[in-house]
Amino acid sequence: MPAITLTSDLGIQDIYLAAVKGTMLSHLRDVQVVDISHQVPDFDIFKAAELLRHSYNFFPKGTIHCILVNTNSHKKAPILLGKYDGHYFIGPDNGLFSFLFSEPPELLIKLHENNRVHKTTFPFTELYMPCLKLLIEGSSAESLGTPVEEYISKSPFNAFGQGDQVHGYIWHIDKYGNCISNITKQLFESVGKGRKFMVDLKGVKNATVNFHYEERRDGEISCFFNFIGLLEIAINVGSAAQLLSLQRNDKVIFRFGDDD
Repeated sequence: MPAITLTSDLGIQDIYLAAVKGTMLSHLRDVQVVDISHQVPDFDIFKAAELLRHSYNFFPKGTIHCILVNTNSHKKAPILLGKYDGHYFIGPDNGLFSFLFSEPPELLIKLHENNRVHKTTFPFTELYMPCLKLLIEGSSAESLGTPVEEYISKSPFNAFGQGDQVHGYIWHIDKYGNCISNITKQLFESVGKGRKFMVDLKGVKNATVNFHYEERRDGEISCFFNFIGLLEIAINVGSAAQLLSLQRNDKVIFRFGDDD
């Protein structure tokens, strides 16, 4: 059964999400629709891209991922269909794809438009839906629009190593108050080389990496690589964000050295 995921800033309090799902149910048969998130901050293409970037590979190859964030700008930012790592991604050309992909996609198509799309304030029905229907029915991606070579590029702040330090930031705070950074295990280990370290995070000092929340006592700070391979700062049975006054985009710096 084909799978389609939805990532949006539509929320759940209005009719917009119902309109999206109702349209899909009316036109598609035997598909599995999965919500990634509909609580992306308004117009925040970077947050949408990061959520999908770290979750799409849990789905089978061939899954179609729809990103509905800041889509009302479709007159200036056409809707693109990209194929990357065996998955399909549909979203506006507003910088989203430069945050989503770490390298150029295998295929990039500007979707065909119809006469109604320029009058609509809700482009899902006129742009996304025809593409979804044709893909599910077996049409080739190339037949759905015009191939393009480039998309709007914006530069995210990536984690990086500098001397004996690793610099990153908190890109997500989950519902438990755990603070997830953009620092990967590979980067951490390549710079740290097994040495002791201190973390510079609003005065927080922690010199160990754990493997699970419960390796610390209740209320103690835990620092570990989570199941998607990113370094996470948490407090066992507590909210790190609240107790440490941490916010999204706060900097995280690890300083390595053998001296105490």
